[in-house]
Amino acid sequence: MTARLGLKALLVAAVALAASCHVVAGLEGLDFQGPAAGGTGGAASGCPAGLTGCGGQCVDTDIDPSHCGACGQACAEDQVCSAGTCGLGCLGGATRCGDRCVDAQLDPANCGGSKCVDTQVDAANCGGCGKACGQGEACVQGACKVACAEGKTNCGGKCVDLQADPANCGGCGKACGQGQLCCAGSCTGGVVAVAAGNAHTCAVKAGGTLWCWGWNEYGELGDGTKQNKSSPVQVTALGGCQ
Repeated sequence: MTARLGLKALLVAAVALAASCHVVAGLEGLDFQGPAAGGTGGAASGCPAGLTGCGGQCVDTDIDPSHCGACGQACAEDQVCSAGTCGLGCLGGATRCGDRCVDAQLDPANCGGSKCVDTQVDAANCGGCGKACGQGEACVQGACKVACAEGKTNCGGKCVDLQADPANCGGCGKACGQGQLCCAGSCTGGVVAVAAGNAHTCAVKAGGTLWCWGWNEYGELGDGTKQNKSSPVQVTALGGCQ
C-alpha cells in the first residue's frame, strides 16, 4: 500500500514538472502558458505586429503615455513615453509633440523634420504632410476651406453672417421659412427690412419700429447706451430723424 502511494505521488510530481515546462505527455507542441501580465501581443491579441492589446485596444507601448512599457503603466502628466520609458524628454532623436514622442520626418501627422505640426489646422500640411491650402483658404479640421473674415462663417464655400443670413440663420443650412427674416441668429416674422453695418444689424418691423443688435461702442444701436447687444433692442434715440 505504501509503495502504491509513493508511485502515485511520483506520477503527480512528474505531471506538475511537465506542466511547468508547458508540455504534457501526449500533448507535445502545445503551449499552456497564459498571456503576459497586462496584455497580449501580435497575433494572439489580434493586433498588428509591434502593437500590444491593452484593454481591448491596440497600443504601442514604446510611445503610449497610458501604457508605457506595459499595459496600465501610465506616465505622469508632465511626462512622455519614449522607448517604453516615462521621462521629461524624448529619446533616440524623436520629437515631442504634445504628449507623444514621434519621428517628425516619418510620422504622417507631423511634418517638417524637427517641427511638430497639427495637420488639422496647419495650412501648409492640411490633412497630411505637404497638402498645402490655396491662397485665401484656411485649414479647418484637416480640410482646406475658404478663409472668412471675423464674424463670418464658411457655409458650403461661402462666407455668411449667421446672425442675419436667412439661408443660414444661426447655423449653416438652417434656412428661415417663406416670409421670415433672420434676426440675431433666429428666424422671425413681421420684419419688412434688414440692413447690416460693419458689426451691427438693424431690422424694421411691420409696425414701423426699428430694432438693432451687435456692436455698440459708439451708440450705433440707438438704445441710449454704449453696451453691445446680442439680441435685438428697440431704437429709441433717433436724434430727430424723420
